[in-house]
Amino acid sequence: MRAGTICFLTRLKMHRAATLHATGMVLRDVAAELGVTHDAVKNWTKRHKKEWQKLLAEAVEDIAFEPIDGAPEPEPRMPPSVTMTLPEFFRSFIRPCLLDPSGTKPRTIDLYEESLKFWAKYTGNPPLANIGAETCAAFIMGLSHRTSRRGPGILVTEPRPISPNTIRRHGRNIQFILDRAGPRNRYSPDAAGLLPDAPYIRVPRARKKITLDAFTVDEIRRIIDACDRMTSPARLGDLAGAEWDARRGAWWQALIRFVFYTGLRIGSVLAAKWDWVERDEFGNDWLVVPGDLYKGGQPHRFFLSAGALEALASFERLIGRRDTIIGWPYGLPALQDPRRALVGLARIPPARRFGFHALRKALGTELWRIDPGAAQMALGHTINSTTMNHYVRPDMVAGAMNAVPMV
Repeated sequence: MRAGTICFLTRLKMHRAATLHATGMVLRDVAAELGVTHDAVKNWTKRHKKEWQKLLAEAVEDIAFEPIDGAPEPEPRMPPSVTMTLPEFFRSFIRPCLLDPSGTKPRTIDLYEESLKFWAKYTGNPPLANIGAETCAAFIMGLSHRTSRRGPGILVTEPRPISPNTIRRHGRNIQFILDRAGPRNRYSPDAAGLLPDAPYIRVPRARKKITLDAFTVDEIRRIIDACDRMTSPARLGDLAGAEWDARRGAWWQALIRFVFYTGLRIGSVLAAKWDWVERDEFGNDWLVVPGDLYKGGQPHRFFLSAGALEALASFERLIGRRDTIIGWPYGLPALQDPRRALVGLARIPPARRFGFHALRKALGTELWRIDPGAAQMALGHTINSTTMNHYVRPDMVAGAMNAVPMV
């Protein structure tokens, strides 16, 4: 990634960091709250100085709406009206009245805010009363002319238009807000009823993406073989020096196997604790992820196969039983550079140097070969089309077709 270019997830984290810093929290505490290193936050403030100052200024401006410990109760928010802009309506009505009471996650709030920034940029941010079909069309056209430097699997240097699915996501976020400004009905019973009809945003049709960003079993074996050549991180908690050097490769092997055999998202892997491990009445072992730490907000049980149990035993043997199973105390960003080094050591082609999620997709592909229903349940998907469309490599079809007898 070129200097000055900010990926989407980093921008969201910077937005959250600026919000916390504006409340008076020092950067070290901000880093702890976000689960990243102090150096990572300091790097944002230096490498992306202009963007950081902009986010911090916006956070300071918004802080007037936030309660301060020891301060008198703030004045009631202005009631929603048609003279408000869409961002004002979101912050004065939708977030405090609809999203915050339902426990909406901060990342979801950040995604709405991201869409609202694009709305303000491409429409001129008119009041609700002046929003019509032309405004909605200008929003979609503005998004369609945006470019991104992200490519499939790797970062690319040439800008390209953002995907129709990204445009669709921003359009649906704005449509949700517009619907709540419209009349109450069976689809929007919590609407404010400010507009007689909610303007409609015509978004692109969803594009099905072929699942290519899933490692093959052979690639996973090569990654595991390369773990012994890892030289980073230099320490793990209180393990350092020759003691850690002798264990580092085995720890990486356990981590790769644990992610692959459980199908856990990497965020859940980092947070996984020993007391999440349970045994049922049939003697099967499970890792139960609490709902507040799992996508969708509902707890999910991940089966611990022989491979996963072997990885658990490796963690216990190598680092003992710590606060978390894998014992990684530095947050996800600090794990990404060593992970990139590892797939490079494994001589994975640059276009296929995917992240940890490619291990989860690899498990989905292999389980789908055996039992599609088991793949859906193991990955925690409510419908099997999610598993089939996003977690199964297309070469599985080729293998099945080649197995058809010749006539």
